[in-house]
Amino acid sequence: MSGRYSPAAGRAAAQECGGSLPLDLTELESVRAFAAAVRQELAGTPIDALILNAGVVFPDAARRTTDGYETTFAVNHLAHYRVRSGNGANTLA
Repeated sequence: MSGRYSPAAGRAAAQECGGSLPLDLTELESVRAFAAAVRQELAGTPIDALILNAGVVFPDAARRTTDGYETTFAVNHLAHYRVRSGNGANTLA
């Protein structure tokens, strides 16, 4: 499974690996929906390894997400935390 920011890249990845779920790491609601979709897709199958390696660096700290967080912090930390720990029933691992 792969979360992709670009719709075109997402379609290409889906063809390569057999499936893709939409994910925008700058929107916490998108991250929540992604975690819920992964849980539904896996249907209780445990995750043995989870690699959270997406990251961005914006030298302009004024750049904000739709949730109001500084973009670098939101993508590199908040989104990964949300995917990993989810929100109650949306916990992946």
